Amino acid sequence: MSPIRSLDQMVDHLRESGKKKKIAVAYAQDPNTIGAIAKA
Repeated sequence: MSPIRSLDQMVDHLRESGKKKKIAVAYAQDPNTIGAIAKA
């Protein structure tokens, strides 16, 4: 498997695997990070 370089790639990979994973984001205070977390 090639490295995951975007949120979309991570979502696709996890959907294909059928496994649920948890992620943690440290210091998620900027609008881009908050949006990415909401999308995830």
